[in-house]
Amino acid sequence: MTTLPIMNKRLEGGQKNIWRKDKMENKYAALFQKGKINKLELKNRLVMSPMGVQYTETDGRMSERSIAYFAERAKGGVGMIITEALFATRTSGGASHYIGDATCLPRLTELTDIVHGYGAKICAQMGAGLGRIEVITPAEPNPPAASAIPSYYNPKVLCRPLTVDEIHQRVELIGSAAKRMMVAGFDAIEIHAHAGYLIDQFMSKEWNLRTDEYGGSLENRMRYATDIVKSIRKNVGPNVPILFRIPVDHKYPGGRDINESIPIVQILEAAGVDALDIDAGCYGPTFYWLFPPSYLGDASMLDLATAMKKAVKIPILNSGTHTPETALKAVSEGAVDFIMMGRPLLADPDLPNKLRVGKREDVRPCIRCNENCVRINLFMQKALSCAVNTRTGRERTYNITKSDSSKKVVVVGSGPAGLEAARVAALKGHEVTVYEKNKCIGGQASAAATPPFKNIDRLLEWFEIQLKKLAVKIYFNTEITPSSPELANADEIFIAFGAESWVPPIEGIDSSIVVDVRDAHLKPDMVKGNKIIVAGGGLSGVDCALELAIEGKEVTIVELLDNIAIETAFINQQAIKAKIAEYKVNVLTKHKVLRISSDGIVAADANGNEVVIKGDTVITAFGTRANKALADTIQDKYPDAVLIGDCNKVGNIGTSIIAGFTAAYAIQ
Repeated sequence: MTTLPIMNKRLEGGQKNIWRKDKMENKYAALFQKGKINKLELKNRLVMSPMGVQYTETDGRMSERSIAYFAERAKGGVGMIITEALFATRTSGGASHYIGDATCLPRLTELTDIVHGYGAKICAQMGAGLGRIEVITPAEPNPPAASAIPSYYNPKVLCRPLTVDEIHQRVELIGSAAKRMMVAGFDAIEIHAHAGYLIDQFMSKEWNLRTDEYGGSLENRMRYATDIVKSIRKNVGPNVPILFRIPVDHKYPGGRDINESIPIVQILEAAGVDALDIDAGCYGPTFYWLFPPSYLGDASMLDLATAMKKAVKIPILNSGTHTPETALKAVSEGAVDFIMMGRPLLADPDLPNKLRVGKREDVRPCIRCNENCVRINLFMQKALSCAVNTRTGRERTYNITKSDSSKKVVVVGSGPAGLEAARVAALKGHEVTVYEKNKCIGGQASAAATPPFKNIDRLLEWFEIQLKKLAVKIYFNTEITPSSPELANADEIFIAFGAESWVPPIEGIDSSIVVDVRDAHLKPDMVKGNKIIVAGGGLSGVDCALELAIEGKEVTIVELLDNIAIETAFINQQAIKAKIAEYKVNVLTKHKVLRISSDGIVAADANGNEVVIKGDTVITAFGTRANKALADTIQDKYPDAVLIGDCNKVGNIGTSIIAGFTAAYAIQ
């Protein structure tokens, strides 16, 4: 048995390995100093960001599933939880929590009691309406908004401006609902003015075209927000913190920027807001800033929070791709007062407790893929989950306990599916052995981990550490076949061969200048010259193209379809396109590769015209297919063997991890 590091450019390049137990110390004490907002004391500086979950009951009440989800994060040690948006009026925006009457109280009271039992505080985020983001329905064909502005979902439809009486009514309802939250036991209220929602529309010149007392001057545009603050204050009293979540930079020309936001936050402070939750982006061309993917890097919004910290005296909260290290630095240097984490607490609810007791290496990292937490939740109206943590949202369903008897479990392949199956089987008390034909763990993910803008290397290293702690045996450079004796005595066999590159029958595909995309990632010396052609504009090809462009190469992507990276979440796609534009990657869509020569390729454009593209290296990224042939032969000999991950059905890291988890969880 051998233990080898994952293959990773960043680690090979000398980046300090912060996960290794022997190289770390418990240095996160600053994050566990008490903090205060108004009169409310928090036990540490870590706050759970508000996130929509789609767990709500059909009548809008808090569900038992939601309570279990929040309880898990409170148990994990976070200082305060901010709920997803709660609405005093009915909205059409998916499964929204309704708090417009007392029927909400029993479940909400149960929630606050449980959270308080773990020493955490809980803040009710209150939505004031969606405005132009409201879904168009027959009952509301022209959604009520700040002004007669185009609907986000159908720009041909103009929204209906709220009347002054309707504004007053909403303000009153929000105040009453805030009082109801005090009855339920909440510790604080946050006003949701983010993302281009209704309050944001009133505050922004772009969307507020009114000529009455709620439009025109900055003071008037702020009136809806300040009226809400005053209404809440009237109903909750002077000591209950009121937070305000605001995008201080919409991140596109014509949207609100930092300079415009400074007087806005000062007005909010004067109106009685006790803390600011600083964010960026909105529904529109910079939608991806609402859920910043890996392409935006670590601490992607810290600069915005730092600017606001200088403009006001009240506490500043900041989310946006923080790691424990960026969180520590920001708090220690006084750049912000509290660090907010959303997706990291989906990936690992115990993150705060692990940091507190010096177990940084055990924190399961978020890979910012936005697949299960955003794509299926926001765009498919399915319940929120997590690509790397199958238990997220299923806390009541999956509770890993030791099995009554230990079994011998063999896992063939160490991609994400195999690694997760091995981890869960070991947690259940089984004797687990992994066989890997290559010299490192990760499978296809080891190639996807090499770009500097990806976080997959962190996940693979976490798996490596966890399996070592669980005494899982890993044999590298070992290929398993149906006749391998390693399978003969196994009680359970999981086959995780992954997928293989698809190679189309193109003339010249075996040319000396052709390199498979996985080799391009893992063996960079194979990529020759400065002019690089990437044949295939799926996510793998685009990531490779961006990685090479960052290194200074001149890169062209050739894609048959009319778009690139179509298999990834829309918001990721937005961010990718922004990055490849920044690094001047040439993208040729609707181009079919006809043949490859010794100095480039010949492609056909949308009109069938041949186009010659010169290049020193051609990287093929035509996609993958399930590596089933050998897996099927093993299953023929061992019918109870279970195929998991891409060798069963090609997916992504999230689908592979779920497959590995559920298969191992099912071991009796």
